[in-house]
Amino acid sequence: MHRTLGVTMPGMATEHVFVLGMGGTIMSAIASLLHDQGYRVSGSDLAASRYTRALDPAITLYEGHRAENLPADIAWVTLSDAVPKDNPELLEARRRGLPIRSRAEVIAEFTAPYKTICVAGTHGKTSTCGLISVGLIESGLDAGYLIGADSMNYGPNYRRAGGDWMVIEADEFARALVHLRPTVGIVTALEMDHPDVYRDWEDYQSVFRTFVGRIDPDGLLLLGADCPAARSLAPY
Repeated sequence: MHRTLGVTMPGMATEHVFVLGMGGTIMSAIASLLHDQGYRVSGSDLAASRYTRALDPAITLYEGHRAENLPADIAWVTLSDAVPKDNPELLEARRRGLPIRSRAEVIAEFTAPYKTICVAGTHGKTSTCGLISVGLIESGLDAGYLIGADSMNYGPNYRRAGGDWMVIEADEFARALVHLRPTVGIVTALEMDHPDVYRDWEDYQSVFRTFVGRIDPDGLLLLGADCPAARSLAPY
């Protein structure tokens, strides 16, 4: 079923982007981010979700996955790490030779102009992002955020930055966090996770060491003081 959430205003953007897996928390936030940047945005998922229902009415959702969902004028595709390689829309995008970009690449590129506070760790990322966002916004800095859940204070999982700061949930699944270049990097706590991605504890820790190494040299690293594994990431 094709369900249109609204109608795009003519001339709003020159490129049309397709978001595969748009019903998820992060991919729906990416759809909002791209829309705010002036792109025309369409996407698909197995069914509508509370996240797609909260999207701007100009964004089009295709329910179900079929090759014909991919509009003829799509410039490039971004996708969730959960999308299987045999997804019909992904196969159609490859057949057309369209650029295909991971969610991590898109988040890194479109948040690069901001000062970023990137929160990583096995536990506590979303709640920590929420607390920081409230502090920045209520102090008048008009920060934006892109996190893996709705904000209790402000609603959606994405907020456009009106100032210089952006708060980002730095997810380690599929090694996504290594694409970011934080101004402030935070690691809350570490415990072995995602054994489908990381072969062992050392491999898991290594992705956080890479993340720490990508923090701006003039930036700030904060580590969970009550977690020895997090504290071990200190570069001194």
